[in-house]
Amino acid sequence: LKGTTMMPSWMKAMSDPNGEVARAASDAFARTFSTEERRSGAIAIAHAEIFDDLGECLRKKSPADMVFREGSESEQFGRFERSILASLSALANACSRLHGVE
Repeated sequence: LKGTTMMPSWMKAMSDPNGEVARAASDAFARTFSTEERRSGAIAIAHAEIFDDLGECLRKKSPADMVFREGSESEQFGRFERSILASLSALANACSRLHGVE
């Protein structure tokens, strides 16, 4: 898990503003890591990659900083806003799960 881009993407997907996406990602995470201890451990192992990726997402200041710039201005802003919301939520989720992990 360390050094992989899978965990940051998974954390963001579990925090996606679209409930269906978040549920699917969370269910897959729970099936893959069968106990809360394993889920927290997986996040702890990949914490540097997770925080680096989330920090990168949160440093974006406008839709112009996003990779995907297709669509109307409104669509671009919507993607930007969802990305920021998912990143903030993923950061809170990761911190919450890491609290008390040794």
